[in-house]
Amino acid sequence: MTGKNTYRVTYDYTQQLVAPPDEVFPLICPVREAEWLEGFEYAWVYSESGLAEMNAIFTTPPHGPMPASLWVITRHDPQHHVVDMVRVTGEWYVTHFRVAVEEAPGGGSAAHIAYTYTALGDMGERAIRHHHSEQEFRAMVTHWERAVNHYLETGEALPLGSG
Repeated sequence: MTGKNTYRVTYDYTQQLVAPPDEVFPLICPVREAEWLEGFEYAWVYSESGLAEMNAIFTTPPHGPMPASLWVITRHDPQHHVVDMVRVTGEWYVTHFRVAVEEAPGGGSAAHIAYTYTALGDMGERAIRHHHSEQEFRAMVTHWERAVNHYLETGEALPLGSG
């Protein structure tokens, strides 16, 4: 097979969270994410348990100019606190999403987050370059860090527009 590789970029960030991995890991689930991230919307396509699990599939609605996305959980390992998901956003791009949570020195957790965006063509490359820059990625994951910590400390979602 011949052909050229398309545009791909990977960003990563490590969140510092206030609870141990066994408390943090279950929050990496669309049902639980809706509890701590105000405004998050999803719809299950398939889940035997109704929560995140291996081979579960869900969708998220269009966001700004981006079409709806289909997510497949390709690894869900509660013992090692690792989850991998693949997201297909229309015919624009594919995203590989990984979170690995480990105990942090001195308590709490370190959640290592990586997103790899791969364009499916020119439209996808433009979308990645203009809507998924490293600066926007960092803003997103640091907001999530504040929202998760707020939820872990209060049991409530961080109100939209806060922190």
